[in-house]
Amino acid sequence: VGKDSGRFLAVGDIVRARVVSIDLNEKNPQDSKIGLTMRQPGLGKLQWIEEDAKKHKESEGDE
Repeated sequence: VGKDSGRFLAVGDIVRARVVSIDLNEKNPQDSKIGLTMRQPGLGKLQWIEEDAKKHKESEGDE
């Protein structure tokens, strides 16, 4: 659960993320790790991106 947003991810959710770190374990590949971030605009769960785009479009219409 996000600290500020209250949004959450579940197994199987489709997301758009940026890779920030890779930790490869050659002896045991199952212990390898990939660090991701989704803080920038346009990143996150696809549903969130669509909601943000809709809000942005509505706010442009108000101006």
